[in-house]
Amino acid sequence: MRDWFEQGKTLFIFSSGSVTAQYAWFGNTPEGNILSMLSGHYDTENIGPKRVASSYTTIANTIGYAPQDIVFLSDLVDELDSAREAGWKTVGVRREGDQYYDQGVGDHLEVSSFSQLNLDGSEPVLQLVE
Repeated sequence: MRDWFEQGKTLFIFSSGSVTAQYAWFGNTPEGNILSMLSGHYDTENIGPKRVASSYTTIANTIGYAPQDIVFLSDLVDELDSAREAGWKTVGVRREGDQYYDQGVGDHLEVSSFSQLNLDGSEPVLQLVE
């Protein structure tokens, strides 16, 4: 996330955890306080369910970005499908040992680390890291 922020990417969080919990977590990560990297916090109370396309449409309208210019990362295929339905680009994150690892990410681009993802082009792409 720090690399994306330093590249000028605008970062938002949409979590099933409350905005209050997001502030606590992102204010105390193993990398330190990274709240300054985030331009907005959204949860299911202020936006709607994560498995409903209209929630992603609401976020796009709120932040002022066209849906096709937004990349959404999640470990849940239903969330990825809903974001894609709203016109967002999607990337499934699968890290061995994670709760939903065995469920897969459907037909979405899949990464196991943020460092594998290149967000410089018009489409997110998996970059090979040596």
